[in-house]
Amino acid sequence: MSTTPGHRSLFPRIFILYCAILLIALAAMELTMASAVRSNSIDSLRKSLEIQAELIARSVPFRAPAPLDGLCAEFKETTHARVTVVAPDGRVLGDSDHESATMDNHHDRIEIRQADLQGTGMAIRHSNTLDSDQLYVARRISRNGTLFGFLRLSVPLREVNAAVNALRIKVILTVSGILLATGLFSVWQIERVRRLTVQIRDFASAVAAGQLGKRLF
Repeated sequence: MSTTPGHRSLFPRIFILYCAILLIALAAMELTMASAVRSNSIDSLRKSLEIQAELIARSVPFRAPAPLDGLCAEFKETTHARVTVVAPDGRVLGDSDHESATMDNHHDRIEIRQADLQGTGMAIRHSNTLDSDQLYVARRISRNGTLFGFLRLSVPLREVNAAVNALRIKVILTVSGILLATGLFSVWQIERVRRLTVQIRDFASAVAAGQLGKRLF
């Protein structure tokens, strides 16, 4: 039985093509799933922080003469988040992690500006000090129609990122195994069909050659 170079090169061509398709499909699936999981996790965390901010805001004396750093530190023990109290003009009235008197004006912070316009605001920024992305959630606090200020909670996204990365590895391993097994089976089937086609071709050629020989004699 003979095979032409074109037939012999069919198998590696198909295998290489399938590997390329596998990598593209895997990358697209991984990016889509990881992005969706991270987005959903951050959204759930944002809603939780908004609820906590609304609850603890009832106990915040925005017009107290003394800094509210101690009170913010107490809130942090229950919320497990950094707590910042901001005046309507952006002055920091209290913070659980830093001395509020030394902090910059927060009026231009994205989450504060959003909260001023919409009631709540959110922003994600990287903290060089903590070497982690931080989620900031701010809530506008009004009483009897009067703006008293803003309450902001922030948490690191290390756990969210770690969970997403763990899921990403599981997805890559699982999908790679499934696609690789499916691909090898498909390529094996294609190679089997190719061999069968070659056999049929050779048989037809032999039959044709035999008939031709009979006609010559």
